[in-house]
Amino acid sequence: WVGSCFERIQGAQFALQLLDAYDQVSDEFQIYPDIVTYSLVYSILVQEEEYQEMAQKVLERAQRVSKKKAGSKRRRELAATRRRPQVSCATDVQDELQELYGCDCQVLQETSDFLVLSKPSGMACTHKHKTTAGKAKKRKSSDKDISLVNALLDKNVPLSTLNAEGRGLVHRIDRGTSGCIVLAKTDEMHAKLVTQFFLRRAKKIYTAVVTSQPALAEAEIDMPVDGRPAMSKYRVMKQYDSDLTTIQVETMTGRKHQVRVHCAKGLNAPILYDPIYSDGKETAEQSGRFLLHASSLVIPDFDLDAQAPVPSWWEEEISNVQ
Repeated sequence: WVGSCFERIQGAQFALQLLDAYDQVSDEFQIYPDIVTYSLVYSILVQEEEYQEMAQKVLERAQRVSKKKAGSKRRRELAATRRRPQVSCATDVQDELQELYGCDCQVLQETSDFLVLSKPSGMACTHKHKTTAGKAKKRKSSDKDISLVNALLDKNVPLSTLNAEGRGLVHRIDRGTSGCIVLAKTDEMHAKLVTQFFLRRAKKIYTAVVTSQPALAEAEIDMPVDGRPAMSKYRVMKQYDSDLTTIQVETMTGRKHQVRVHCAKGLNAPILYDPIYSDGKETAEQSGRFLLHASSLVIPDFDLDAQAPVPSWWEEEISNVQ
């Protein structure tokens, strides 16, 4: 309902009415606005000059909700962050990040409000618990299990606080998937980016190597994922002497594991090394890596246009399989 306010002439007023309706029934029915709802309302209000003060109040409510949900651990984390000098941008520490996590960890685009990186395959976006092994300053060279969020925070890169599960995260890609991911550096931009993904104004394109050749060179895949509608478009980019095929996939919806499910079940062509949806012919010695790469992320409203080259190790893996 709140999302429909963007199409209304008096959208800001209607969004406030919906938020007020939430407040009136929250305690009785135990239904409370989530961060997406607050983000949508904020993004609507902040567009109107007369609603700037109200927009800030909505954002502050979202911050309180996130802080409460994250618990004391987040409060200690934020207090520690305030005591450390922060770097202004991740670009300044890119060499250090690559030394720790490999050359595929790249800063693709950065402003004062957001950061787009190419995440290495095998790296989780966030962990619920930051163990000693997950701290960059204590990790051994063989220990890869630090999350992207913790890697950035350990280098004092500023990240937003609205996501109680992971600072800066407005969307995620799987641990085994590499490539483009955008993180918010401020809470204001976090709310705006969440809104862009919710309204499907973010264009995401993936590159994948699958284990068989699709019947058609290009087509749409309309297949539910976990019982929810899901739509993708694909086209064949390259076919190898073996059955391996490189395809490009654009997701029209954003379901969990959507590309992986659509390749395996929609095309009968599982992604190479996918530990869940593959046919079991591949080796298991890949440290959680598989050949799915978020190669492009575009959000026109914020001039975000990031392209990530495929990982450096793909060529060798493809040659090994052939």
